[in-house]
Amino acid sequence: MKTFHFFPILLFALLLSCSDSPKVDWDEIDRLVCSSPQEGLQELEKFPVDSLSKADRERYNLLMIKSRDKLFITHTTDTVILEVIDYYSNNDRHLYPEALYYGGRVYSDLGDKPSAIKYYQSALNILPENNKNIDLKSNLLSQIAQEYLFLSLHDEALSYLEKVVKCDSIKNDSINLAFDYDMIGEIYQRQKNPDKAELYYKKGLRHLADHHKKDKSFILISLAKVQLQKNNIDSAKIQIDKIITETADIDTADSQQSDLRNSALSTAVQTYYKTGDFRAAYTHARELALSNSPLNRQTGFYIIFKPEVMKYIPTDSLVFFIREYHKTLENRYKEHDAQQVVMQNSRYNYETHERERLKAELREQKALGWLAIAIIAALLLLTAALYYRDREKTRLIELHKVVEDMEAINKIIMIDPASTNKITQNQSSELRDAKERLIETLVEKVQKNETVTMSNDIVNSDVVIKLKDDITDGNIPDNLPWDELNDVVKQADPQFVIRLRFLSNGEITADEIKHCMLIKCGFTPGDISSLLHLKKNTLSYRRKKLCKLLSDNRLDTSQLDDMINLL
Repeated sequence: MKTFHFFPILLFALLLSCSDSPKVDWDEIDRLVCSSPQEGLQELEKFPVDSLSKADRERYNLLMIKSRDKLFITHTTDTVILEVIDYYSNNDRHLYPEALYYGGRVYSDLGDKPSAIKYYQSALNILPENNKNIDLKSNLLSQIAQEYLFLSLHDEALSYLEKVVKCDSIKNDSINLAFDYDMIGEIYQRQKNPDKAELYYKKGLRHLADHHKKDKSFILISLAKVQLQKNNIDSAKIQIDKIITETADIDTADSQQSDLRNSALSTAVQTYYKTGDFRAAYTHARELALSNSPLNRQTGFYIIFKPEVMKYIPTDSLVFFIREYHKTLENRYKEHDAQQVVMQNSRYNYETHERERLKAELREQKALGWLAIAIIAALLLLTAALYYRDREKTRLIELHKVVEDMEAINKIIMIDPASTNKITQNQSSELRDAKERLIETLVEKVQKNETVTMSNDIVNSDVVIKLKDDITDGNIPDNLPWDELNDVVKQADPQFVIRLRFLSNGEITADEIKHCMLIKCGFTPGDISSLLHLKKNTLSYRRKKLCKLLSDNRLDTSQLDDMINLL
């Protein structure tokens, strides 16, 4: 690979040394970034950015973002990509869809999933329909599917994955087809349909060659989870024990191998805990708790401190595990706080960018209006001059010309003032439709009196039991342990708050989220009134407002608790 790219790299160096404003073959660098992102990033970092023209600088910025994305480096700011998108919206339009795609990738890393979907969908809307763009189209469809999966909008995710499968089949891309089927299997597994999940996982396996051992192992772990879901405990144990053995001597510096090992351990922990083999569950949970992955560490400690497993902790190690668990939780809180800051900054930048874009479009519309007026004036003057010059000979011809010209002018004048918002409305229509379908599903389930079993992890948690005892004793604390309640709810349902924000278009307040968490924890309206020291009228007002935010008033306050528990 390095030998192949030696000549173009040397050529770039010579060009840079011979000119203050270098003429760079950006397409060649793009190919280098695609084939070898690490080499591409190293070459880009050598460029004298200050000496580049505006066009070259934005292409440089786009390729920097692209190379970092391909190296799985997390994006932490949207400042640069917004400038790139602004530039390509008016220049070099053939690169505009790709700029929008990386806009989506940036906002996905920043945690702003709705904005990410808007950028992906915008890119799809303007992407020419030809096989030349099929790679970008496949990536866009796949990213949208993953964002919907993250938001637990499974039907929407499946509809996009079907399109991804068609694209990857046209490309004859067996690797990506395997990943597509793996994702479809995951959706069916989440929907409690293990038979369909198993079918698609096996389809994914058939598309992988023997030398793709790691990718095969990940799918085999998923199949073990399916067997566990179907209560085929022995099959799950056989499969997972095989992968645990194969990954016993992995190189922890290799992130893929480490992820494979941790995924296998996580499934093994669930399997052994479910079968009652608490000693084996402790052994695997201990390794998971001491891994480098914060999320896996948290899972490991969660199992270790289960009452049935905790008795296998050596006495002299108990304090060590407690300290490590404390560190893990502290780091988790810090990461969460940092992510909140990044999301707030990105939201501010995005809204600022949108305001500036709308102002620019409005200025453009005003300019077009003045241009239309000027054209009208010019045409009227021309018509009058011709009319008076030869009134008798050309009267009918000139009148006909005036009619035609006026029709053309009217088309210019009759520009819809709302057209400046049409793009934004089209981009968000799909999100509105998805939200509407989610509300309809929840309303239908509530009206059919469908219930959901309360999570034992929430109901039996120490903090919930303590608060219920306080209510019984009439000893309500002034400050509720919100951090502990948030941890309990997040452990049982990590996307609960995200779905609340999605249903409310982000309008739900922090106090209203806390109210919903108390409902999720099984507290009755009377309990909540006591805990929050609310009067009856205030409580009734809050519940009515939540019904409006989350169901568009399609459910009344007596059905609110059922809706939140189903969410």
